Amino acid sequence: MKSDDQKIDEVSLMFEAARSFIGGAKIIIDGDGIEENGVKKHPTLPVIVCSVIAVEIALKALLRLNGLPRPTGDGHDLKQLFEALPTPLQIELLEFQVAYTDFPASLARQMLYEQKDVFKTWRYAYEKSSLATAPAFLFGLALALSEYIKSTAPIERSENGWLFPQENG
Repeated sequence: MKSDDQKIDEVSLMFEAARSFIGGAKIIIDGDGIEENGVKKHPTLPVIVCSVIAVEIALKALLRLNGLPRPTGDGHDLKQLFEALPTPLQIELLEFQVAYTDFPASLARQMLYEQKDVFKTWRYAYEKSSLATAPAFLFGLALALSEYIKSTAPIERSENGWLFPQENG
């Protein structure tokens, strides 16, 4: 662990940020929801936005880990970010994610491409007349990418409490 006065590398910070968003989505998924007129409602919007931004950050971290620049243009386009990765890594990630989403690799690629603009559309969902997405796939993909990075890269964990509360005392 790094102390507050030591710098932690950018990829590790990106990993921590993605994990934080995944953690936020999981808290909501596992939460009791909010009772409204006798019905328990669960806020899907933050699960979607947290999951998709975690996917975006993880893809950008993978680009950084591979010494590749971010694609020019729209920084939120998941398809563009994914396709900027080397083809062998794309294949490896698609195979890795199966355990987290239950989607075969070819279908996962299709789903990722269909979900490429979710962050741009769902962060201002109230501006749209209709929306559709796949929250479970996005959450599973976010978790898969995070676990892939954790298992393959030298990640430094910070003591900033993004994922775990600070110890008292």
